[in-house]
Amino acid sequence: ICITPLVAYDGAEPFFFSYIKIRTNHSESQKSTIAGLFIFGSIGCVILTSIVIIWMIGKIVIRPLTDLKTSANHVARGNLNQKIDTSRKDELGVLAESFVYMRDAVRKKIDDLNLLNKELRQAKSDLELSRSSLEKKVTERTEELSRSERRLAGAQRIAHLGNWNWDISLDNFLCSDETFRILG
Repeated sequence: ICITPLVAYDGAEPFFFSYIKIRTNHSESQKSTIAGLFIFGSIGCVILTSIVIIWMIGKIVIRPLTDLKTSANHVARGNLNQKIDTSRKDELGVLAESFVYMRDAVRKKIDDLNLLNKELRQAKSDLELSRSSLEKKVTERTEELSRSERRLAGAQRIAHLGNWNWDISLDNFLCSDETFRILG
């Protein structure tokens, strides 16, 4: 079997091979069979080589990319404990390290937000206690003021005394009930 390069036109370089020349004492049908087996064998070698190359690409590139995609999906769903392989020293390793940095930054932000949320709940609780205490003090002081006003009004009735107040700047005149009863 002799493989002869294709003779190019006008002195150009040959491209691939042009034909298979078989020099045997076999009949034409046997020669066709041998040539067919050679062609199918060559195609089989090309297919097998393609399969090996595809398998290697899958192992070297596609699987690490799929692992990074899975890790990104876990981070997106809130699973921040997902292990990310950063052992590679190529571009995929750098990308994996970026994912780890992003995951750790998200984890820190979530921890910071949880701490702030806890502090906010504590401040809200403290504020509610202060508001409740203040309302209680206002109620007590209002009751005390009402009692004092009733005692003053009773004392003025018993002593037949009254009091009055005139705010000249506002022209506002106030007098006690007893002063009003005395003066009419």
